[in-house]
Amino acid sequence: MIYRRLPKLVLALLASCTTTVFAYNAYALESLPYDERIKTYSGYPTTIFGDLESVAMAGATAGLADGLMGSFENPAALSHTLDGARLIFSRNSTGDQHIQSFDEKLVAYTSGLAISNYPWGFGIGIGDVGLENQNYEFTKLSRSAHLEVKNFEYRFAVSRYFESIKTSFGLSLNYGLAEENFVFLDESNPIELNREHQFGLTVGAQSQIADHLMAGLAATTPMVYSFSPGDRPDEALSDFYQTILVPLRISTGLGWMPNHHFKTDFSFHIIGKTKNTALLSDQGIEVGNRLNIQPRLGVSYRFLDFRSIAVSLFSGSYFESTRIEGKTNRIHFTGGFKGEFWVVNFGFGLDESANYRNIIATIGLDPIEVGQFLNLIPKEKKQQPKGFLPNPFEIDDAELPRALVKNWKERERIDPIKTGLSIPNKIKSKFENATKGGIEGVGKSLIDAVKSAPESIQEEFEEDLDNKKP
Repeated sequence: MIYRRLPKLVLALLASCTTTVFAYNAYALESLPYDERIKTYSGYPTTIFGDLESVAMAGATAGLADGLMGSFENPAALSHTLDGARLIFSRNSTGDQHIQSFDEKLVAYTSGLAISNYPWGFGIGIGDVGLENQNYEFTKLSRSAHLEVKNFEYRFAVSRYFESIKTSFGLSLNYGLAEENFVFLDESNPIELNREHQFGLTVGAQSQIADHLMAGLAATTPMVYSFSPGDRPDEALSDFYQTILVPLRISTGLGWMPNHHFKTDFSFHIIGKTKNTALLSDQGIEVGNRLNIQPRLGVSYRFLDFRSIAVSLFSGSYFESTRIEGKTNRIHFTGGFKGEFWVVNFGFGLDESANYRNIIATIGLDPIEVGQFLNLIPKEKKQQPKGFLPNPFEIDDAELPRALVKNWKERERIDPIKTGLSIPNKIKSKFENATKGGIEGVGKSLIDAVKSAPESIQEEFEEDLDNKKP
């Protein structure tokens, strides 16, 4: 049966795609076209890093923002369109010839946890924001070095939904870290990187302006990372350590979610100016001299919907109004898929344009499903799944977040906060019962739990199929 082979198929697919994505190609190193740095660095690109839903939907998340990283861009979504709990880890591998050699990949990571507990929502995450790095040849020294400039942020977000006005408001405290690093490749004791930190805020609002139609607005404050001279490698490059400027960002958009298996969003992403900034690869190419406005459109469709197995497709496009002088604007096309099998979800996505490619791989867990499997969380009764190719335009409140349901009927729902606080005592009780049989008892309990999973999945899958028969 296919459900018995799925775990092996998933692992094989992950291994195959990872090998493809992370393969390394040898090539000649470029020379840095300057020997004294006088310009600051830009800490924000005009392309998209993030989780699968953000990238594969072309960053069109301002109106809905029901994905994990999208909800950090508009924290109001944590209590409005996000439902349950989500835990994800994503890796972006990007080649962008507008910034540096296409063969030198920019690798960005995002991860986070979000919990919605009506009327509140909470989230914590970390993700790369700006990134430039490459190996360069310093011909006058007959040496090569790795140069890197990056900034990333820890985000701590909270949101509250107000039913009387059908609007949620959110706030994220952003703790940013920036790093600048110069390392000779033949150095046994590499120069220690310089690191600076800064604080910023993201504020957002999300309002239901009609049934299943949302409008969103969010803004993120600019950041300035001021670097001290540090251990400058003056023999190769003077004044390498410079300020990193991260611009103001504003997002606004409309999102439509008629049911829990289809959604679409049209957003505008506005990026502010940064003065006297230039690329790491060539400081003669300035960045951020003008205001940038990007239209973004994204769609998601969950075409296979069963309790233990689900698959979603994503597609989108955005117009990259570049911040880099002398570079052409680009139209991007994005897409991807996400599979949900039992307690695990995984997926791959692609953002493609002229001289640009971002391949994203993601894996995550459903914390609530994991807790239910381990009998740490009570199981909640779910609505009948939609099966194969459900109608994407059907107006249906089933399984939607409470804030989106017009006529809410109280039903048994898990309180993530209350349940989470009770888990330590339940774990202690289970461990005490298991250890009555010694170490063997603990091992047997774990093995029995895992062995029972295929049977449980099979029963649910067959029951769902039977219910779909006419």
